[in-house]
Amino acid sequence: RSPSRGLGDVYKRQALSNTATNYNDQTPVVQYFTVPDDGYYLITGLVTFSSNANGFREVFITNTTSNYVMGRVRVPAVSGGASTLQVTSGGTFGPGQTGTLSTYQNSGSNLNVQEWLNMVKIAPKL
Repeated sequence: RSPSRGLGDVYKRQALSNTATNYNDQTPVVQYFTVPDDGYYLITGLVTFSSNANGFREVFITNTTSNYVMGRVRVPAVSGGASTLQVTSGGTFGPGQTGTLSTYQNSGSNLNVQEWLNMVKIAPKL
């Protein structure tokens, strides 16, 4: 008997090294990822912004090969603690195709930002 593989094969699950301190106002932070083979992937990005009550925070996932924004979350800023945003999207990728997890903020000042990405292949490309 072979062991169960569950709902999907995990191809990449790691904390991204793209952690920005003193993230400049209106300068996007971008982290690239590459899928290993054909399939339908579920991609989740989690981003934490330091506290600041001005402007908005935005997180989005893009398939850079097709220049398609797969998922986007945008919220007004809040004071009193860090803002954490999550964006999740599914899409079909070919082998070697790339995507990005990107963040944007317009608070008028520098913020600390941390990003994480989880990518799971949930089905073969049909």
